[in-house]
Amino acid sequence: MLPLTLTTFLLPLLASAVPTPPITPPYKAGYVATAIPPYNVTGFAAGALILSNRVYYHFNVTYDPSLPAIECEALGTTLSEDLASIPQTTCGDPNTSTVSFKWTRHPDGSADLLVRRDFPQEDGDKDAPTTEEAAHSVAKNETVIVGEGQFARAVYSGPEDFMVRAWRYDGKGERNI
Repeated sequence: MLPLTLTTFLLPLLASAVPTPPITPPYKAGYVATAIPPYNVTGFAAGALILSNRVYYHFNVTYDPSLPAIECEALGTTLSEDLASIPQTTCGDPNTSTVSFKWTRHPDGSADLLVRRDFPQEDGDKDAPTTEEAAHSVAKNETVIVGEGQFARAVYSGPEDFMVRAWRYDGKGERNI
């Protein structure tokens, strides 16, 4: 039997009194952020093309499980055979799609994938659009160099399918969308 001491009683009480920080979205000044169900990314692939200054990104994204997936793809330019940053690029049909993505490569070798969904603006609401954003961080070790010499190039080696935490940002408070 363990000896009963003051520490035996106080330690569990002290541990339960320490608050757990809430999960918070990235801050956007003037916007109300609401957590929403995660986006589902499938078939993610990215890589620099052999003997080329081109880099590709391709995946499907679903923001609502009752709707079909939207195809996202981009072809960019790189001078270093690395997975270069890609600016915000429309997914699916550029004439009708409200979904886009951006790949941001960081100097330390990590990257961020940001999937964004824009909503049609209501009359007189041009200064406060409602958007949804799902951000996924890619660790440095999820991009590797394959090939040797002039054939060396970076490719994404992380999971092909993953869920991405998503947030709805509204500049006028919450709306029914």
